Amino acid sequence: MKIRKKECIKYADPGFIFNKNDGLLLINGIKYIVRTAIKNISGTRVLILYFYESERAADNAAPEYTLFQCRNDYITLWRCEAGKEKWLSASLENLGDRYDNLPPKSAFYRKNDEQRVTQFCAVSEKQGFKALLSLQKSIMQTRLLERTKKRERIIIGRMQSVPVVPRGLKNWVHREILPHYIYYIYKRSKKPMQGYCTACRNDVLVSGVKHYSEGECPRCKKTVIFKASGRAAHSFDRKTV
Repeated sequence: MKIRKKECIKYADPGFIFNKNDGLLLINGIKYIVRTAIKNISGTRVLILYFYESERAADNAAPEYTLFQCRNDYITLWRCEAGKEKWLSASLENLGDRYDNLPPKSAFYRKNDEQRVTQFCAVSEKQGFKALLSLQKSIMQTRLLERTKKRERIIIGRMQSVPVVPRGLKNWVHREILPHYIYYIYKRSKKPMQGYCTACRNDVLVSGVKHYSEGECPRCKKTVIFKASGRAAHSFDRKTV
């Protein structure tokens, strides 16, 4: 079930009050204080994380980020500058500054705030942010699988009008469309040189030929390009049929 933004907005700011003397607000390196709640929103149990800027938390400021998490979806309300609000679909590890996301600079306000997260996520991780990231990654994998299946259904639907590929098409393309070569082992003498024809796929003997010259296979009579094996390590051909 998708999270409904109109219903979530009612729970975006719970009005939590912080004690100005709380030491957590004064610890260097902690930019966000996280408080949590679980609410029933439109019949769905939703975990909510409120990210308060530690410098403004004691002033009863609204949370900068409010993350709504259910079992199969998540979304975040971001309070931008000048009081503007924006909905973000990014996961927790992609929220915040481009090179400095939220978890490393955040701390839970109380132990029960973190326990609420781990119990809701119900994964093997016992740390709050890791548990939430694990659940979100599982949701992202499910979304990717659904998008892949949707694309495949479209492709299958379009291909239903395409007839079955005729038997022997691959051999016909090889025989009639792709260019053919005789790879030969070059010798300075005038004696016949051992070669291999890609048209008839047989060993043949050739003489008086030059590298990259055109000619005819002495066995299948197909037009071929001669290539000295010591000078032509690879060949790449592309044709449209």
